[in-house]
This record gives sequence, C-alpha cells and structure tokens, in this order.
Amino acid sequence: MKIRELDLRAFGPFTDRRLTFSAEPEGELHLIYGPNEAGKSSALRAINAALFGIETQTSDNFLHAYPDLRVGLSLERPDGEVLQFLRRKSPKQQLWDVSESKPIEEARLAQCLGGLDQAEFLRVFGLDHVRLRAGTERLLLAAEGTESAVVGAALGVRDLGDVQLQLRKEASELFLARARKTRINRTVIDWRDKKAELNQASLSTSAWKQAHRRVDQAIAARDEILKKEHDLQERLEAACHEQRPDMVLLLCAGGAQPYSSGALACQPLPVLTSNPAIAHARLRRCARCASHPAVGAV
Repeated sequence: MKIRELDLRAFGPFTDRRLTFSAEPEGELHLIYGPNEAGKSSALRAINAALFGIETQTSDNFLHAYPDLRVGLSLERPDGEVLQFLRRKSPKQQLWDVSESKPIEEARLAQCLGGLDQAEFLRVFGLDHVRLRAGTERLLLAAEGTESAVVGAALGVRDLGDVQLQLRKEASELFLARARKTRINRTVIDWRDKKAELNQASLSTSAWKQAHRRVDQAIAARDEILKKEHDLQERLEAACHEQRPDMVLLLCAGGAQPYSSGALACQPLPVLTSNPAIAHARLRRCARCASHPAVGAV
C-alpha cells in the first residue's frame, strides 16, 4: 500500500490543504519538512486518524468543531487499484467518498491495510519523537532472546546483539566519561585549553577603558609640560634681552658659551639646546638677536 494523497480538509490547523505524493520509481522518498508549529505532527496524526478513526477526545479540534472534522487519503494497492475516501468524526458511518455523497465500507480499507492494525502502524510507521525514543530503548534492551530475534528480523539483521556490541565499541571510541584520549573528550579538552588561552590574551572592557584613560592623562600631561617649556623659553629670551641686551648665547654641540660685545664679564647662561640649527632658528626669531653679528656665526 502506498499513500498517494493526504486530504487535510478540516483537521488540526489545516483547512482545504492537500499533500500529493506522486508515483515515483521504486525507492523514491518523499520528505515533508517545515519549522516548528508548521503542522508536521498534525499531518502524521491526520494519517493515523484517516486510517483508523478520529479519536473521541481528539485535541485537533481547536480550529474545526468535532462534527466538522474531515481527513481523507488516496491509497494505492499493490495491484494498482486506488481507494480514495474521506473520514468524518461520527459515531456511525465514518468513511465516505471524496464528495461525501456515497458511504464506503470499512472492509475495503481493511483490504488495503493487509492486516495492519493501529498499534503496529504507530510502532513501525507512525513514529513521532516520543515513540521513536521509546522504540530505541526497546531495541537497546532487546539484546537477546525471542524479542531480539523478532526485532532483528524486522530490521534485516541476523544478530542484533553483535550489532549492539559494535555500536557500543564505536561509541566508546568517541566518548567515555573521565577519559582524555577519545575523540570527543580530546576535542573538549582542546577547546577548554584554547578558551583559557583566549581569556589570558584578551583584555576586558574595564581594563581597556582604564588603559585608555591613562593614555589620555599621559597625553594631557605631556601637552602641559610642552606648554610650560614654551612659556619658560619665551620668558628666558625676554629676560636675556631686557637685562643684557649686548649678550647672546652661542650654542654648539659642546654646550652654551656667552658672547659679549663689551668688556663686561658675565656668567654663562643655561643651555637652551645643543643643536646649532635649532639655536640658529631661535636666534633668528628674536628681532634684536637677528641683527647681532654673532648670530651669523652660529
């Protein structure tokens, strides 16, 4: 039996919605996907309801009232015959043709199912997340005995116990509690080491702001020092010309040497700079010194 179409006429969040599964070559797979709350689980419940009846106290009536619930299927039998039907929620006649004008016997649907009951359908074909986890736990427990043989036969596995042992071996190579050399454990350890290195190399926001403030303070202090130096330089030059107009300071790499045009002796002035080019430029800026014959010799 193959499902060719799911008619979500009035069920769960759906209204007049159809999902068509075209006849593809043997082995083709139809995938229904969507974000959370898109209706994937509702579609699975709709298939179950169409095949075996809508539950008496179904939770899929939040959009459509009980009497209005409708869900249908188009089933293809192995001989190619197709059965199309629509199921209502009703205590009496539930199966109808797609136009709801002619009733259909449940026996015709039972022939398509080939003896498949609802419990087997949910266990094998209608797996949701909860049943999938429960089935996995059953498989893990079915390591030996009759149930193991039955499950193994259903899966096409000769010895389910050997398969479980091999899977456990592969899992132990990936991860073991308190181990260090398995792949996942080693990866986690490497990640922690790299994270620690990153934390050591990183600068917190507060530390960066504090360092930035210190830099700003140092720049402000430097500017203040430069301003004071400039002011002192101007005061020194002014005092030099006011008190000893016949004196200039000859500046060279060896230090400062006073020069006097008269015979009056004087004490050496403080060294302003040891760079002759800078000294010459400073003397040139002074109008009085610029005319002094000693400036030209600097």
